[in-house]
Amino acid sequence: RALAILCTNRAAASLQIVRRSQELKRRALGEALPPELRRLCMRANIDASRGTDLDPSNAKAWLRKGQASLLMSAMQQRAKDAVRCFEVARSSGSLPASIKTEVDQWLRLARKMLDDQTDMPENCPQM
Repeated sequence: RALAILCTNRAAASLQIVRRSQELKRRALGEALPPELRRLCMRANIDASRGTDLDPSNAKAWLRKGQASLLMSAMQQRAKDAVRCFEVARSSGSLPASIKTEVDQWLRLARKMLDDQTDMPENCPQM
């Protein structure tokens, strides 16, 4: 359990560096990252995945894994994976009330990105 927390915290630190760098350079979410930031996102994804493997009930690890997926790129598969991660985090009994709003915000963003990347068939009624 302690190792899962360590991996999750290291993922959070990597993601914080990426988000701060994006803010400074005014990059939009899903915009291509420079190689050094992409490597940090990949590292964060690996660390968060390790955290979820070690402790599947760790809501913060699922949150970090979803964030890393979204920050890496705007691909449909990454958005789909992020939605799943945020849903697992939300349904986890270990989700602290202090980050529930953050999980919900990321989940809405991931769903929007997934919808934007998913082509609707012709003649399909839109809601």
